[in-house]
Amino acid sequence: MLNKVKKGIMVLGIAVLTGMSMSAHAEDEATAGKFSYGEVKTVAAGEIVISEYNYDDDQMVEAAYTINAETKINNFASVEEIKAGDEVEIEYAEVEGKKAALAISKAEEYEEGEEGAAAPASEGEAQEAVVESAPAVEAPAEVPAEAPVEAPVK
Repeated sequence: MLNKVKKGIMVLGIAVLTGMSMSAHAEDEATAGKFSYGEVKTVAAGEIVISEYNYDDDQMVEAAYTINAETKINNFASVEEIKAGDEVEIEYAEVEGKKAALAISKAEEYEEGEEGAAAPASEGEAQEAVVESAPAVEAPAEVPAEAPVEAPVK
């Protein structure tokens, strides 16, 4: 009888722990940071609206994100410095059906020759670069005549 009670308590304990961990996991997913990027359309008190690409609908849409005191502002002195036309990256979380900005950063711009950037080249420049990088090959002065091939004897 004592073994059955111990077993029951153990099973109940495992069930409670499993339920708690699943609940915590679901909460983490709900508050986990998601990312978006796009061009700023408007910035007002407590909100930023950007034009972003909606992959589900395959079109550009305007999306609003709430800004609060906890929103981190990176690569801008303040929210007031962000203006229409700026390219931004936003880390956000869905809270009560709204997109709450966790962090707003100026989108990185790559200069020519910088790592991660493709330097544009015209067709002539690209061909010239290939020719310059190819090793020089010299033809032999005289091409020897091929020796006749003999058939194997069986």
